[in-house]
Amino acid sequence: MIEIQATCTECGVKHFAAVTAAGYQRYIAGGMVQDCFPNMSADYRELFFITGLCGTCWDILIPDDDEDEFDYPLADLGNLLDRIAEDV
Repeated sequence: MIEIQATCTECGVKHFAAVTAAGYQRYIAGGMVQDCFPNMSADYRELFFITGLCGTCWDILIPDDDEDEFDYPLADLGNLLDRIAEDV
């Protein structure tokens, strides 16, 4: 096992994880992070190998919004722009 460390780029908290040497070598060789570290949580893969953000900071900066106000068919784009203009 290899111990790795990452510091969240937003809050500065240090995190540690242990990964297999084989998984790490596959990742360095260009493997997909989810294939190289299948037992690592998505939050930790994001922190250590993708964005550098911990799960808490991710949730704050990139909220999971169930109500997407821009979830309209492209054909309705003109109507949407008209409604936005009326609100301004």
